[in-house]
Amino acid sequence: MQIKTLASIDLSRDNIGAEGCKALGECLKRNSSLTRIKLSENRVGGDGCKAISEGLKINKTLTHRSFSGNRVGDEGYEALAEGLLCNQFLASADLSYNPVSVDGCKALAEGLKCNYTLTSIDLSGACIDDEGCTALAEGLKENTALALINLADNAVGADGCRALAETLKCNKSLTSIGLYDNWIGYDGCEALADGLMSNQALRSLYLSANRLGDDSCMALARSLNCNQTLKSLSMYGNFIGQKGCEMLACFLEKNWTLQTLFLCGGYVPDEIKKMVVGLL
Repeated sequence: MQIKTLASIDLSRDNIGAEGCKALGECLKRNSSLTRIKLSENRVGGDGCKAISEGLKINKTLTHRSFSGNRVGDEGYEALAEGLLCNQFLASADLSYNPVSVDGCKALAEGLKCNYTLTSIDLSGACIDDEGCTALAEGLKENTALALINLADNAVGADGCRALAETLKCNKSLTSIGLYDNWIGYDGCEALADGLMSNQALRSLYLSANRLGDDSCMALARSLNCNQTLKSLSMYGNFIGQKGCEMLACFLEKNWTLQTLFLCGGYVPDEIKKMVVGLL
């Protein structure tokens, strides 16, 4: 018996392993109603991810899938990348908290180069370092569909940010980048600020908990004087003092596009708060 109306299924924390995924993969080949499947925190692994990806090569309805916390490994990432080359229906993929090496990132980047439907990918907590981020950034240079990439809670530093900045100079589809809780520092922030000066697509940038200080605020403030599209900037949980807050406040006085600014968790003097409130 086949249920022809089921559109969404959540199988999280159900102890599903590779054999279960093989059965699901076969079902996906025949199913024409399911649009969302969630398999978070199971035992999917690389073989399980391969089985699901085989189903996706034929399936034409599934648009969202979540494999968060399954330790799919490089095999799983390579299977997803191969699936992206064949499947032009998947819109969202959650691979968060699945550690991946540089080779896995390179495979995923190749898949992104030729995919025209995936608009959102969550790679948070995947142990991605500068080399992995650089590989992904190269793939994004040729991608024209992805709008959101979440790289939070990784090990991205200045070199990874430099690669992303180069991507921002030519990519016209990315509207949101999540980089909170990484290691970007001033050099990484300066690189991103440089990329923003020539980018007119990004709407949201999340840089919270990145050990940023006043000098980083100055770099961002300078670039945002030229950028006319960014609407949300998250900087909370950094080491921003009075000087950095003053620079951002001065920027707000001239900027007409930024709608949301998160600064909580840092030192914001009362006089700066009054200055910002006076601009509202």
